[in-house]
Amino acid sequence: MSLTGLASIGLTGGLIGRSIDPSSHFAARFLTESRVPHDSRTMPARRSPRQAAWRVLSHSSEPSSRLILIYAIAIGAFQGTNTILALFLNARFAVTEKTIGYFFMYIGAISVFTRVLWLGRAVDRFGEVQLSRFGIILLAGTVIFLFLLAVKEMLEEK
Repeated sequence: MSLTGLASIGLTGGLIGRSIDPSSHFAARFLTESRVPHDSRTMPARRSPRQAAWRVLSHSSEPSSRLILIYAIAIGAFQGTNTILALFLNARFAVTEKTIGYFFMYIGAISVFTRVLWLGRAVDRFGEVQLSRFGIILLAGTVIFLFLLAVKEMLEEK
């Protein structure tokens, strides 16, 4: 039976969605903000993604815009790291498609445990803005360090 057939029997999209993703049941039951009705007259007008991006770029001195830019740089750097990781590990350590999964699993586990055990406490203690600034400085320092390390290796080969 198709999904439209199930819907016509009387099962709503919410029930179908909950059967596909059980975590949505948790959200619907325990996260009360998803059940609060919103008055469309008091909500600000929605902006297009282009308008939102222009606002961030044109008001870059505001803390919220700086925070969004820091997040964008960090997310881009993380995506770039994941993209070249397989190539780097293959060239440097002869990692193949059969063994690369262990490295991605290790990175994923570090990411989850860092968020669960450390990030919440650090945000509570230092604040999101301070922690983001520290992270971007740490990221820039790491990139500079890796560059200098590569230059040192090239000079030692000659």
